[in-house]
Amino acid sequence: MYRSRRVFYMKLKLAAQPRMFADTQEEGIRITKKIGFDAVEFFYLDVESIETKSALDEKSWKKNLEKTKKVLNEENVKAVGMAPIPAIELVEFLSPETEKHATERLNKYLSASQYLGIKITELMPGKSKDLPLYASASDREAVWREIVPKLRGFASAAREKDITLVVESHERFESNLLNRLDEAAHLCKMVNRPNVRVLADTWHMSLEEDSVGDAIRRNMDLIGHVHLGDSQRYMPGTGTIDHKDVLKILKSMDYDGYCTFTCHGFKDPIAEARASLNYLRALDDLLDVIIDHEKIG
Repeated sequence: MYRSRRVFYMKLKLAAQPRMFADTQEEGIRITKKIGFDAVEFFYLDVESIETKSALDEKSWKKNLEKTKKVLNEENVKAVGMAPIPAIELVEFLSPETEKHATERLNKYLSASQYLGIKITELMPGKSKDLPLYASASDREAVWREIVPKLRGFASAAREKDITLVVESHERFESNLLNRLDEAAHLCKMVNRPNVRVLADTWHMSLEEDSVGDAIRRNMDLIGHVHLGDSQRYMPGTGTIDHKDVLKILKSMDYDGYCTFTCHGFKDPIAEARASLNYLRALDDLLDVIIDHEKIG
């Protein structure tokens, strides 16, 4: 924490997904801590190997959770987010054929999050077969209205476990339901539950938003989690996204959640993550001074 003449500024809390660095969660957790991240966020938790991606049976799933929790405790590492992969998509709750399975998976991950002390579980939009690629705002909102009662029910189940659901917007190649942060925020407002919030992913946003920073600023009151990845989905600081502007907005508007690296396509993930982490830490320190001077005027 930086103390100026007038105010305290929170330091950025940076997390990473362990399987960016290793095939197993256990080794990935150890590496994530060694690099210097503050916490971890899980994806591919229900597979033994990220190479095969074969799903675990119920017995192996429980054993895997126990091993994961043991390593978190041994390494004194905090787990802050759960990103189910394959994704739990909002469009799955629109069809009786897919709703039952998606509900079972979401409840499974909510229980796993509670067991591991995780407070954030992520939901992705997916593609609706009832919407064209460039659907009108009214057509999209009609589909959102169908999702709202489902999300309210899940919000109640999540609240009992002290978990917040965060809804992510995806670029048009992955979703025709929620493409911009404003849309995800509007859906959250329709749900109107304190533990249903927005996930701001800088990579997805860079493909849809006129300004990543402006979109974050407009919706800051609903942002519950942040994903960092640069324009080519490499480590932050290696592409064209203005992370200085993004982090400045988060800090100046008192965001106290975590920012998780969600990156792909690297040659040396450990070295590249360490370089990116050092860059963001230095930027964090610099922004303390910049924001302080701007506020003092």
